[in-house]
Amino acid sequence: MRGLVSTIDIRPQSKHGWHVKTIERNYFNKEKGVAMEIGLDMSDLMHSLSVPQTIVLLAGDGDFQAVIPRLQARGWRIEVWFYGNVAQAVRTLADHFENLEYHLHAIRLK
Repeated sequence: MRGLVSTIDIRPQSKHGWHVKTIERNYFNKEKGVAMEIGLDMSDLMHSLSVPQTIVLLAGDGDFQAVIPRLQARGWRIEVWFYGNVAQAVRTLADHFENLEYHLHAIRLK
């Protein structure tokens, strides 16, 4: 699990087998490097497993349009779960897109 430092305590996720890494915002309060880290994780996963599986990407950044076809060409299925403002290229490339706005009632932090 990758993401920006937040006011939400995500440490409990580590207890459930998640590797959690947070990245500080830069001087201009912008995120830098999160999409690259996720893309590299996706590539590492592809190379570490012998049988292609499904990756669920909880992001909608257009930067992922480069990695999605590479994974799909090797048999991986890519689902993108994000809000309606997802980059159109990512939405189009995904094997399945799910708009989180329709699931907000069910999403809650414990």
